Amino acid sequence: MNEEKNVRKLWYTLAGLVVIGLIIAGVGWYIEKHRMRLLEERLATLEKRVNSETAWGRKVSRWVEGQKTTLKYDRSVFAPMWYSVRNDTIFINDDLYASIKVSVKTDQKGDLYAFIMRFHEELHRAQEMKSKWGELWRFLERTNQMDTYFHRPGEEAHVGATQASNEQWLNLSHTLTGSTHLNALDAALEIKQWREQMSKTKPERNLLKETHAYWISYVTTIDDLYRHLYQHPHGSYTDLQRVDKLRFAELCVTMDWLYAAYDGNLDKLAAFVGNANSLNDFEQKAIAFIGSYDMNILKARRKQMWKEKREWQETTALLAQEILGR
Repeated sequence: MNEEKNVRKLWYTLAGLVVIGLIIAGVGWYIEKHRMRLLEERLATLEKRVNSETAWGRKVSRWVEGQKTTLKYDRSVFAPMWYSVRNDTIFINDDLYASIKVSVKTDQKGDLYAFIMRFHEELHRAQEMKSKWGELWRFLERTNQMDTYFHRPGEEAHVGATQASNEQWLNLSHTLTGSTHLNALDAALEIKQWREQMSKTKPERNLLKETHAYWISYVTTIDDLYRHLYQHPHGSYTDLQRVDKLRFAELCVTMDWLYAAYDGNLDKLAAFVGNANSLNDFEQKAIAFIGSYDMNILKARRKQMWKEKREWQETTALLAQEILGR
């Protein structure tokens, strides 16, 4: 009898310990959740203050918000944040997106992580939609051919295309190739040939687009960006044309000069990058365009841009200490 009482007592004790453990775990979970929510709010406050209290932040945040891009959360996409031409949407994968703790550490170093990532993807969208490629994407959307164009093996092809008018074909051909035709068939054949040629230079154009998006959105060095693109641990950039560091450095500097030549117009710079048919095409046109401006004016604008970007980074680090703590 005493033995049964002892056994029951032991079970009651164990059950009590389990309940206490669960209560402690629950309280801990609640406290941690509350702490993360507070950090999330502080991160939002930090971003708002940095982008209102710095010249670069005001300029860029106004531009980003003015794009009115559709954002969609989707855990099936392969990147934390990714712009899809097919959907004209920036997708965000919560599972891959940096944790609040990572964002805090990054912001404390002066990099406004979440906002920079959004800015980067908005630049990719501008490269497409503000350039001649945007006319192709809008044409495919209007004629219900977007899914067919991006059809992948294993996917069901979309066959509900809408007939395009002769004028639409002629306008598209002229925008993409510069050629003038009299009928839709000749225009379509010209576009087909143009697409085949563009597929050959895709790695070069990808390099231009990634270099532009990173160099303008991040405060980085040529060496760091070169390593990031060509030695990325996940191999995310294997479809980029390989160039030596000297040519890569020239590309980065050219982005600065183009920004200065366009007097800080992010749309026009993105369109210039998107319109390039190849590396050589980009470099030749950039040299001619930059050379048509007074270099003293361009030097002053370039210097001002980097001054604003560095102040933006420095202010982020300072305000992060104030708002997030050390």
